[in-house]
Amino acid sequence: MITRVKPLCRAPLPSALAAALTLWGGAAAAQTPAPTPDMGASAPPPQSTGSASLPTFGLMVDVGVPDGLGLAGVVRPLSWLRLNAGPVTNSVGFGVRGGLSIAPFHAFLTPSLNADVGHYFKADYSELPRRFGASSDTAAATLKDVGYTFATASVGLELGSQSGFSFFLRAGLSYWDFSPANAEPALRDAADDPTLTVAPVSLRMSSPSVKLGFTLFL
Repeated sequence: MITRVKPLCRAPLPSALAAALTLWGGAAAAQTPAPTPDMGASAPPPQSTGSASLPTFGLMVDVGVPDGLGLAGVVRPLSWLRLNAGPVTNSVGFGVRGGLSIAPFHAFLTPSLNADVGHYFKADYSELPRRFGASSDTAAATLKDVGYTFATASVGLELGSQSGFSFFLRAGLSYWDFSPANAEPALRDAADDPTLTVAPVSLRMSSPSVKLGFTLFL
């Protein structure tokens, strides 16, 4: 007699295999560590937010009246403001000068407003009358030990680069303050009074001013 045995599991083989593969895949995913971010990766470079600033330092050379010949260092603390200071000479004496320029525009052709103050130390100008054809010994004695202070306000026009090399021409008005050390003899001759005595003299005057030069920013 033949006995028929019933199978314990009636699930078809493909379905059981699919379930086993699903369980195995989930376990493998749980054991695999998540990728960590690369801490050494560099951040993207910052984007530029504006154009390069104008140079801060420069040199200025100029010649004019009443400044004489000047050499100055230039500092630009603000884009529209320039400060300068340096020595000056008028071929007889030496002095110092400082000033400022306001140039609100930065074009190839730029207007400017300028102010300067300078002082020449005492020097012997007694040969000046003879250079201009005068032979008065009294005038020569008056100019033997003279110093003076000057202040100038001017408008200018600059041609060139505001970040490199530029020429400038300035014109305005100057105020002079002379201090001759020996003015008494000249005043006695002018008054025709040999007994005249005077206190120390300070002569003040104003005159047109003109200056030509160039600036080089480094």
